[in-house]
Amino acid sequence: MSIQYPRPHHGSASEFQVHGFPYVTGSAAAEVTTSDAIAVRFPYVTQFIQVTNIGGNDLLIGFSENGVKANVSPHRILLPNDAGSNVGPVIPVKCREIFFLGSGGTTGFTVVAGLTNVTEFPLMTGSNGFEGIG
Repeated sequence: MSIQYPRPHHGSASEFQVHGFPYVTGSAAAEVTTSDAIAVRFPYVTQFIQVTNIGGNDLLIGFSENGVKANVSPHRILLPNDAGSNVGPVIPVKCREIFFLGSGGTTGFTVVAGLTNVTEFPLMTGSNGFEGIG
């Protein structure tokens, strides 16, 4: 008789109650443009993310490409390039990818995330029922 343990999934509370595995990535200081969104795809589902704006202009952050690229959108976060306060808050969120776009010119970013053991996650788009992300 074999024992088959259930695979962790995005509804597994225990995966999000323990500390995550560290994950850090980023871009060059002028890599993020105002026309082409840059996607960061995580190898596992996140517990949290924190973004730092390392460039010379404001940074737009979204959870879908449509959300970050829309001209007027409540589905994105603006992280300004203010001296001394360009580190965003720690956002406790489950996601597999985030998108970046420059606002007012080129900029860059650093992302710190806590990862779980969860690999499967629904595709987050507005057309897939996730209305709040664009």
